[in-house]
Amino acid sequence: MKRTLVTLMMVTTFLVAGVYNAETGWNYKQTTFQCFYLFENLTIDGAPAEAEDVIGAFTSEGVCVGWIEVDPGGYTTVPTVGDDGSAYSGNYLNPGDFVTFRIFDGSSGSESTVATQDGVLPVVLA
Repeated sequence: MKRTLVTLMMVTTFLVAGVYNAETGWNYKQTTFQCFYLFENLTIDGAPAEAEDVIGAFTSEGVCVGWIEVDPGGYTTVPTVGDDGSAYSGNYLNPGDFVTFRIFDGSSGSESTVATQDGVLPVVLA
């Protein structure tokens, strides 16, 4: 019985676990609706992004729906979450919503919003 209870607690914790970044304060909780965006060779003000930089995904209302630390010189895959009907996901992405990306420059401690969304498709949740 004790083993079952511990397993149930671990699964519950995993399912509603939040993902928090201490440098930016960005956080979100996992949902069953997910989408991923792939970026290659990210730059900040023309300079290559570094490992301490963070790229975040936000709704049009500014709600964080995903973030990841940059993979310098390679591909960075940004996870995003959508509204799956759970109590905490009501302000997350819905089918047809657009994502706004922000980059946190770890070396300067500043955040910027990407000016253009060229080439970024709307989130489609099926």
